[in-house]
Amino acid sequence: MYLSFHYFFFFKQKTAYEMLRSLVGSEMCIRDSMYVMMPLETRLCVVMLWVWGYGARNTVYWRFFRLLAMIEGTEVPENTKTCVLDAPSVVGFWRDWHVGFTQFNIRYIYVPLGGASNRILAAITVFSFTALWHGPQVQFAMWSILIMGGFVPEVMVSRMLDRSALVARLRTTSYFHRLKGLISIVPSAVLIYGNAYGFLPKPEYLTTLLVKNTTMSDYIRVGAMFSAFWYVSAMLSHRRRDALQHAETLLRNKLIPPPKRSD
Repeated sequence: MYLSFHYFFFFKQKTAYEMLRSLVGSEMCIRDSMYVMMPLETRLCVVMLWVWGYGARNTVYWRFFRLLAMIEGTEVPENTKTCVLDAPSVVGFWRDWHVGFTQFNIRYIYVPLGGASNRILAAITVFSFTALWHGPQVQFAMWSILIMGGFVPEVMVSRMLDRSALVARLRTTSYFHRLKGLISIVPSAVLIYGNAYGFLPKPEYLTTLLVKNTTMSDYIRVGAMFSAFWYVSAMLSHRRRDALQHAETLLRNKLIPPPKRSD
């Protein structure tokens, strides 16, 4: 029953999504003049709302079929542990988004290519395959390049910081979370822009919304405004994740007794 529902709903969703692309596309063509007359911050909110809505739609039907599977007694992983607007890093987002597909990629692509010992090449291959899985369009190839453009530097910087003695000392201070919040501004922007480019009905709409009738002072003002927003969001996200990890550690310690010492 679960599989039949899944395939029925998947093809219905795909058909509806293609119709939505054409309907929204024609409607946005008509309203282009209205959108470009809005302030830049309003247009950026439109982009963020689209990205959030796309993720929310996926979350609804993923959790619906997870519920059906659990009713039948099949335990399946939670597919969406985070939202794209609540992701402090590119790596962290892809660990918690579409978990079932991510586990498939890790098992059959990432690990055979070397895993952590060959992380960058393996990740590039995974994202290239994911773009092809979404479709053979150039739009998805560009989406993959944009996401990898955030993923690869993040991995390289993380490796460098992990070896830094200064960062090791900062981890024990209150400044460490603030530093992580500042660093998280860039990957948050990459995720928003990359997913908007990949999943808006047409990539040209992103240019229309973010470039037309815009001055440098608009970019500076809105950049400062949304950087502050992403900084606060990243701080809250880091604290929430730390609290969840602490709760999981406490739960694990209660469920798994410590090993007995042998005299």
